[in-house]
Amino acid sequence: MFERTCGEEDYHGISTRPDTNSRGTPNSALRLQTSRLDLFLTPSLISVVQKRTAHSSPGSYSSRWQENKDRIVTWTAVAICCATFVYQGWARQQASRYQNMKPWRFVEENLVCNANNFQAGRWWTLITHSFMHFTPVHLGFNALGLISLAQPIVTYFGTTAFVVCWLGSALSAGVATLGWQNHISKSGKMTSGAVGASGPLFGLTAMLACLAPRLPVSLMFLPISFPIVGALAATVGFSLASMNQGWLPWMGHAGHLGGISFGLLYYALILRGKRMPRF
Repeated sequence: MFERTCGEEDYHGISTRPDTNSRGTPNSALRLQTSRLDLFLTPSLISVVQKRTAHSSPGSYSSRWQENKDRIVTWTAVAICCATFVYQGWARQQASRYQNMKPWRFVEENLVCNANNFQAGRWWTLITHSFMHFTPVHLGFNALGLISLAQPIVTYFGTTAFVVCWLGSALSAGVATLGWQNHISKSGKMTSGAVGASGPLFGLTAMLACLAPRLPVSLMFLPISFPIVGALAATVGFSLASMNQGWLPWMGHAGHLGGISFGLLYYALILRGKRMPRF
């Protein structure tokens, strides 16, 4: 998510106001946000998930679903994100190469969370923006985070818990983004919207931190691990400090906090008292 000044965008994933030519068609790549959830399954958690699914007896459709539902649900979500990415790439090409702006307008009006879309009654963008990514790297990192977080949640607490937390966190991240945009716009800073899955990923992280507070996680490229609840606390502190001090203004701090808020709320209302084995 971005909170840009000087007319640039505020997106979960990346700035989505493309540089344009004299005809107003996008002709340059969009910048990638560096804010993302680089959490991955540790060997101990993978073994727990594998042990849980190994008890399913093969044969019936029901048993095959129970055995594979974590992978089915996870990869379905990843596939939706990939399909959205392919479509927006095609739409951008149609606009820049053939001056066909209709597909790109569909992207801007239906897959971007911003004040204009919300005021126009396109409330669904509060959720659909979470499937939108603009660069392969951005999509790849969020897909890895999704794979890491979704599988243990689906395995132990069901598909409903994952879907509700994803959609609810996307919604709360979108609302938080619009609220923060409205606040900073009063100081003359221009913002536009949000895209990307970081809000839902932080919501899933918050829920998983409540269910397994000692779950060890690591950041990509760093050979150290630490409890997920510590990572979550650090994220909250950093986001609040950044919003207060104006650090990294292109990062979607408000959206991250919005996603975390829903994850904590869902745990408190629905999953309270439950824990993952061994954590």
